[in-house]
Amino acid sequence: MKQLTTIALMALLAACNTEREAAIAVTVTFEQGVVSSHVVVAVTGDQAEKKTRCIPVAMQKVIDVGVAQGKLPDTVLISAQGFTDADCQHATEPAENAVAIERRFRKGLILEAPLVLRQTRPTLETACANGLDDDNDGKTDCADVDCTDRACSSGNACVAGQTCQGGTCQGGAQVTCTTAPSECFMAPGLCVVDAGCRYFSTPGVTCDDHNDCTMTDRCDTAGDCTGQLRACTQPPPGQCWAAAGACVADAGCVYQAALGATCDDHENCTRDDRCDGDAGCTGTRVTCAPRQCAAPSGACDADGGCLYAPFDAGIACGDGGACNTQGSCLPPFPFVPSNVAINDIPTPSSGKVTFDCGTTVIDTGATGEPSVTNYCTGQPRFGSASITQPGGLAAVVLAFDDLEIAGGSTLSLVGARPAIIVSMKNVRVLGTITVAAGAQACVGTGAGGPGGQGLLAHSGAGGGGFATAGGAGGAIPVVVPGGAGGAVNGGAPVRGGCPGGTAGGNSRASQGGGGLQVVALGTITLAGVIDAPGAGGAGGGLANGGNGGGSGGALLFEAQQVIASSGSLTCNGGGGGEGGTNNAGQPGQLTATPAAGGTDLIPGSNGGAGAAGALAAQGGQDGFNGGGGGGGAGFIRFNVTNFCDLGPQVVISPAASSNRPDAGCP
Repeated sequence: MKQLTTIALMALLAACNTEREAAIAVTVTFEQGVVSSHVVVAVTGDQAEKKTRCIPVAMQKVIDVGVAQGKLPDTVLISAQGFTDADCQHATEPAENAVAIERRFRKGLILEAPLVLRQTRPTLETACANGLDDDNDGKTDCADVDCTDRACSSGNACVAGQTCQGGTCQGGAQVTCTTAPSECFMAPGLCVVDAGCRYFSTPGVTCDDHNDCTMTDRCDTAGDCTGQLRACTQPPPGQCWAAAGACVADAGCVYQAALGATCDDHENCTRDDRCDGDAGCTGTRVTCAPRQCAAPSGACDADGGCLYAPFDAGIACGDGGACNTQGSCLPPFPFVPSNVAINDIPTPSSGKVTFDCGTTVIDTGATGEPSVTNYCTGQPRFGSASITQPGGLAAVVLAFDDLEIAGGSTLSLVGARPAIIVSMKNVRVLGTITVAAGAQACVGTGAGGPGGQGLLAHSGAGGGGFATAGGAGGAIPVVVPGGAGGAVNGGAPVRGGCPGGTAGGNSRASQGGGGLQVVALGTITLAGVIDAPGAGGAGGGLANGGNGGGSGGALLFEAQQVIASSGSLTCNGGGGGEGGTNNAGQPGQLTATPAAGGTDLIPGSNGGAGAAGALAAQGGQDGFNGGGGGGGAGFIRFNVTNFCDLGPQVVISPAASSNRPDAGCP
């Protein structure tokens, strides 16, 4: 034991670095007959004192204590005192002490201090319930008059407070078992003579085992409080905590920060957000550089992209360009396009767009951004803007850096507003563009007149008019005249054609062709089809007149030059519907051939043919139910800076107009 204490003190001295490193190894031995059950060793000097805990006396009657100097003075007195209880509250009577010895701490040395706890023979019985003759007078406990009125024990654990009276242990009070040892025992309990109070356990009762790493604590049959181990799988709120934690007995679940994990700091102007060591989320703040036509607004979008406040549109930028309303610098235009101010042209696509994936549909809608169906994979998105043309008619501008419609593919333009395509370079149409956008944008008196209603039959409706008049509807002879054909209507701004009229007893109007303007700062190349046909009029059905065909739409091409080697550019009117049957007229054709009206094998009441080429729209036939009139032709116009090169194989119907007939344009 002494050897172990010395080794421990040597380890302590090796770990210390102060100048007062010193220690004393105290050994306490016991004189024969010592009755102390516990000992306290004290070290004192200059009002400083250290005491050991209450040390039980071992069977070998030897106690080793190591004393490090710490804040003690260099010279100290070392002593020991004996006690009869485990708390060292009751000193042995008479006292059993060791003679104090003096020692002086020396730096780096371990000094020995042997103490001997000496027996002091009592003159009176020291205890009256230990069964011993403490004072060696031949009498034990209550038999010795020294114990009169002193506490004793009769061996009955259910009686407390007995004292020695007349040589025996008497008196006392009955023990009441009212305080259970814990919440897992039921009170009151029962008292057993040889064991004292006994309490019954309460298994299943809620309790607290004072362990933060358990939950749903319950009492068991032995009266112990136990709980289920806590699973640390619910981290604190936040995205930067590890999913699983560890439980600490006096703190509960403890979680580690998910250092380096991706997160979102909910600040749009940061990128690459990561969790830090404090479970916070931080990102790298973006730097928003000024642009030619916009200044940073101080805000960002959800992807960490800078948002800009545009400068006033029209400010000069780049090499002769101008700022648009979206804060981008557009290149210089070699001409002024119709119907749209240059400043209102949106920022174009970031590169060339090729439609080569079957049919792509762009719906201009009535308001807001256009919608797209089957946009070809990998192609940059075009820019778009809603504008109001001169005269108040709305349109949608679609802006491209460069545009191509590949052979075998179709771009279908639909929606309530006409479309204006602008390319900062060229436009190549090798496939097909069908134009129904703005088909309902008829203005003025171009719509076909309605058919009349007779008693048993109805006359046909007139066809829609645009560049040419629509055909009149067929009459019921003498009784009900047919609807008038739509009147000639101007071609600017870009818009759709006019619908055919509805016949008596029928409400199925046929719409005109759509409106499209194509603007290219370079060249427009045509080897495919661009078609804005009027719809064919619906057949009247039993006892109804035929509906008028819709007029062709409008196509406007503006560029430095237009080159067409094959294909067709058509805005032909639709044929009128037949009266008395469901036979509809044809839509405007891709040739200069008129669209036929609805017919059958029974003569009379046929729909009129639509306008095409140089041919005017035809009226519907008179009959018991009149046929619908054919739709008039639409507009085709070329505005070029340099020239047109239109091959003989190119179909243009109806005839086009241009600003440069002297430069090869029609």
